[in-house]
Amino acid sequence: VACGMVIFATIQIARDFRSNLSQPGNMFKVFFATLSAFAGAYFLICTVDQSSIIRTGMEDDFEQPDVLIMGIRCLYFSTATMTGVGFGDVVANHWAAVTLSSIQMLVGMIYNV
Repeated sequence: VACGMVIFATIQIARDFRSNLSQPGNMFKVFFATLSAFAGAYFLICTVDQSSIIRTGMEDDFEQPDVLIMGIRCLYFSTATMTGVGFGDVVANHWAAVTLSSIQMLVGMIYNV
């Protein structure tokens, strides 16, 4: 499911970049597709290492999280990273997640221009 989400979102981004991005609806679709692609990539990283994205100060992160909870946490982390909010309650704990979040921050700056 996560691989399909990443592939679908990437195709949507590429297709909409070829169209006119000056319309707000197209820009929103590209932003949401980018957000979804990164969330899917974080989810793939979390399937390899459960502790790659953790909530700070929470002991339940050492238990096996439910797939739905893990997906929501990845979407939340992706949204906080992409919008530049970065609450700090969910942090990347794996080198791949840290690298991906750094790339996502740079991509998110494009939407602020």
